[in-house]
Amino acid sequence: MTRKQWQELLVAALLVVLAIGVLRRPRSRVQAEAATTTVPGKGTPSAAPFGLFGFYLNTGFSLQPEDRYTYVNNAKLLTTDTAHSMWAIFNLTAKDHFQWYQSVDGGKNWTKAQDGNKASDKYGTTPDLIVTPSKEGTVYYQASFQYYTVLPIWPVTNTYFSKVAAVTTLPAPIDASAVKVSIDNNYLYNNQDVAASTFVHGQPTPANATGNITWTSSDPTIAAVDAKTGKVTANKSGKDGQVTITGTVQNDGLADVSDSVTLTVGGGLADETVTEGQSADFHVLGNIDQKPDNVAWHRVDAKTKDDKIVANTQSLDYQTPVTTLTDKGALYYAEVTVTMLDEQEKPQTQTIKTRRAELTVNPSTVPQVTITSDMKNLTAAAEANTTAQQLSGSVNPIRNDDTAHNLTNIVQGDECKITGTIIDANWVYSTMASGELTFELPSSLSNQLKFKLNGNDQAVAKQTVGSETIFSVSGLDFSQVLFGSYDYEIDFTSPITTNQLYTTGLRLRGSDKNNQPLGTYSGPSLRLNFTDGVIDATAHPITFGTLDTTSLGKTVAGQVMDGGNLLDVRDNRRRRDQVAVQLQQSTPFYSGDRPLAADLFYDSGSLSYPLSNVAQTVINAGAGIAVQSIGAKGEHLNLKLLYAAYQAGHYTATLNWTFATVPSV
Repeated sequence: MTRKQWQELLVAALLVVLAIGVLRRPRSRVQAEAATTTVPGKGTPSAAPFGLFGFYLNTGFSLQPEDRYTYVNNAKLLTTDTAHSMWAIFNLTAKDHFQWYQSVDGGKNWTKAQDGNKASDKYGTTPDLIVTPSKEGTVYYQASFQYYTVLPIWPVTNTYFSKVAAVTTLPAPIDASAVKVSIDNNYLYNNQDVAASTFVHGQPTPANATGNITWTSSDPTIAAVDAKTGKVTANKSGKDGQVTITGTVQNDGLADVSDSVTLTVGGGLADETVTEGQSADFHVLGNIDQKPDNVAWHRVDAKTKDDKIVANTQSLDYQTPVTTLTDKGALYYAEVTVTMLDEQEKPQTQTIKTRRAELTVNPSTVPQVTITSDMKNLTAAAEANTTAQQLSGSVNPIRNDDTAHNLTNIVQGDECKITGTIIDANWVYSTMASGELTFELPSSLSNQLKFKLNGNDQAVAKQTVGSETIFSVSGLDFSQVLFGSYDYEIDFTSPITTNQLYTTGLRLRGSDKNNQPLGTYSGPSLRLNFTDGVIDATAHPITFGTLDTTSLGKTVAGQVMDGGNLLDVRDNRRRRDQVAVQLQQSTPFYSGDRPLAADLFYDSGSLSYPLSNVAQTVINAGAGIAVQSIGAKGEHLNLKLLYAAYQAGHYTATLNWTFATVPSV
């Protein structure tokens, strides 16, 4: 075989390899978008590039050629742009190499398209194609590119195909009456090694308007836009801001028309300001085409500068715990990690780190009001103390079960005191300026009451409603008291001689400096038990039911007719000396003037006492012990009919209960 024949065979083999290389395309998890037209292209449109905040994780056409309308001899620009995975773009010597194809028969046959620009572009690195049609009709175009260093030498790179675009040539120009501008991504990053980009698009009305669209940016130092392609590129210097991208359709006869969109450029995370007690919500800005593999949220302490991961999640949102003023100045940032397959079907991971966003925590101006209360029956306390000293260790008959919020036994003449504080714990920042105190007491105390604030007597307004009086004290000025605190004191002497349980409590109605209401703040509930100071008892009638001759000689248990106790007792004594509870059958059973031969017994549950006209002690309550109701522990009465002449009738008897007190001192 001659040398020339070997050369021809080598060229043929190389061409076969090239063909195989061109046909091989990597599979992608992202499906190619629908073509602009249904015309089959020179090659199958490649998968759309996969976006991450204005960057890309795979290679493909980031800008597809769009359908155009023009007229005879009017040049029209077709253009595309490419995206490369963030790993591929670090090959600084590689470039895109483009080739355009055209079809004049609806996609049946395709030939290479050329224009004047290619004369100075030896290796096809310009994505633009200028078309100047000489006759009416529609021609279809498709672009392809390969990514390599200088020449497509072995190994051959992948070939990517765009969608098919139609250029329709009309006999005369058509002006646009309006244009609608849209943007693929309205947020771009400015803090990455590679400049983030997106594209703007213009849709004229009517759709077949033939004018070209030119693009401008209101501030190219923040984000610049390519006047022809509409590619918007953010700065990499960290300059934040918003820009207005405007698209203008250049009409042939009518005035030009335009429309705009707003683009924000930043570091992906905005500063947040909250009021203490609230949580701050951070959100990673920008578009992402799939759920991240992981989002690591960091917090940098304002004072110590410690950088800690506070959350590992897949969410682009993070909510802080409830904040305090110590969180002011803390910095937060996120590291977003996404993995996908590259052109060699190998998983590649890319991480985007946002800027550090500052958390500002403003002090709360909400009042934090607490009202404390402590009640004392001064008379009862003094009596208990004096008696205790006199008895020298013996049982004290003076009972005082009062607590800070419950006075158990207030009798006529008792001197009582309610003290406490009103504190606005947020007094440094609070909007609380003034307040009015209100509380209720029985009307009979109106002339007995004195009120003090920080030791000074205060005027008390009174409004009687039924059996109670609403007392109010106004003029509390929280700007004039240290630590936003008032001490209060309420003194009264009880004139009440009846049993009465009363519940009250202090309330503060607060206002700001403009006298606008801030709310009502309540103190603890206070129970005042006014009593007559003696033993009160109520006896209940007893029935033994219907008896007949079969009941003779038998013992029948009595039943309280209303289902209560034999004797209900309320011991209101403060001085509880020893008491003997006695029971006497003052009259036998009679029906009219006929007596009943029967004996009555008191049964304590363990012992039984026969009753007569002589009082019998049934219970002894020792010193300091309250007399309890009788019947609650099973005490009851028994009746025994004697064997004697028996006549039917309604028989009744009278019982007397008495309390005999024996002083212990």
